[in-house]
Amino acid sequence: MSQGKEVRLRNAYFITARSVVKDEAGNIVEVHCTYDPASRGGNSPDGRKVKSTMHWVSAAHAIGAEIRLYDKLFAKPDPNDVEDGQDVLSNLNPTRLRS
Repeated sequence: MSQGKEVRLRNAYFITARSVVKDEAGNIVEVHCTYDPASRGGNSPDGRKVKSTMHWVSAAHAIGAEIRLYDKLFAKPDPNDVEDGQDVLSNLNPTRLRS
C-alpha cells in the first residue's frame, strides 16, 4: 500500500491511502484512507482494476511469525559461469540472507 494508490481491501472496498501518522521513532501508527462505496464486493461499476488485494488480521487474533528477507541467491547473473574445478554453489551470494 502506498499513498495515492488504490488497492482492494479483501471482502470490502477499493481503498486509497491519503496520509499517514508516524510516532516519534518514525513508525507508522495510522493510515488515513478513503474508500469507494460503489466497489463493495470487489468490483467497481466503472471497471477499474487494482494491482493487489490486502487482507488484514486484527492484533487480538494475530500470532507471531519469523520473517526472513533474502537478497539474490547468486552473486553472478549467470550462476553457471564458474571457474575450472568449481560448481554452481561457488557462486552463492554470501549476503543472500539479510535477516
